[in-house]
Amino acid sequence: MLLNHTVSYKSSLTGADFYQQLNDSSNTTISISYTPKTLLVFRVSKACKGEILWSGFNAIGIQCWIDDKLYTFKREHLNQMSNRELLELLNHLKIDSSQFLGN
Repeated sequence: MLLNHTVSYKSSLTGADFYQQLNDSSNTTISISYTPKTLLVFRVSKACKGEILWSGFNAIGIQCWIDDKLYTFKREHLNQMSNRELLELLNHLKIDSSQFLGN
């Protein structure tokens, strides 16, 4: 099914601002095995209040709220996401993606 979405914006927005607003309202859905018996499925746009989890100087995961519940995503969870999904989640949460890429 194809849905038509109308996006209205002020004429004072630049092209970059317009596309940033589109990126901020992600429709991406991520599915991961959160526990051996739990499949977690969520929309990136539902995630908020993200922060990096540290062990010394190493980023070991992230925490964020999804639908009023706190979730902890360790490397094992982040590795289940595609690079695009992970980048989109980190960008949405305003977390520096360089902490997680290439490690």
